[in-house]
Amino acid sequence: MPSPPDAAPTPDMGMPSDAGDNMQPPPAPEPSPTTTPSPAARPEATEENIAAGDTAIAAAEASIRQRDWSKMKSLAETAEKAAATDEQVARAETLYQIADLGTYYRSGVSRAMADLTAGNEFNVTDAISLLVVEASAEQLIARRGARNYTYTLDDLPFVVSKALAKFQLPMESETGQAAQAVYESIATKSTPEIRADSAGILRSLQNVEGAEPQRIADWIETRYTPSTSQ
Repeated sequence: MPSPPDAAPTPDMGMPSDAGDNMQPPPAPEPSPTTTPSPAARPEATEENIAAGDTAIAAAEASIRQRDWSKMKSLAETAEKAAATDEQVARAETLYQIADLGTYYRSGVSRAMADLTAGNEFNVTDAISLLVVEASAEQLIARRGARNYTYTLDDLPFVVSKALAKFQLPMESETGQAAQAVYESIATKSTPEIRADSAGILRSLQNVEGAEPQRIADWIETRYTPSTSQ
């Protein structure tokens, strides 16, 4: 499973706003996959350990539903270590893959936002561009026409987050596509229609590093109910 590199590639953001062409992202290098450590010995499938595994899995699922980006990956790792049966192992692995792909995509978008400076202009679509007024890893203020738009990281329209992700992540790869689909399935601005589309995208993928997109799609379709708590 890929993890964002310590020194991630960044777009050439030095173009002034009055330059002729809108800024385009440079080709993003394929990230190196994270080396998967040898699994620890599985806990014996006693009644007590099975109950502990269920508790850890429930905590990881709750963090994903609540979009707790700072904890979901560590809680999924805890669930993997606590899993005591084959069924628990499969569930915990799927939760880890969801948390890993989702945070990978969100972190890439956040890094791209942090690299923007006032006066940069970037394409959102072929017909729409945004002029950066102010940006940080957590907030973007951008202008289109005579109007300024203010977005937090988690309130970005998906079309904008996708444009930013291209500066940092290999979005032409199946891993990049899976990361986008997972993020858009569990992010604040997701909808049932978006989740259905994302599950369909995941089912079409065959070569996602360190993940099983079919199992992720199953979880999104059958077990994911977003929490309204923040």
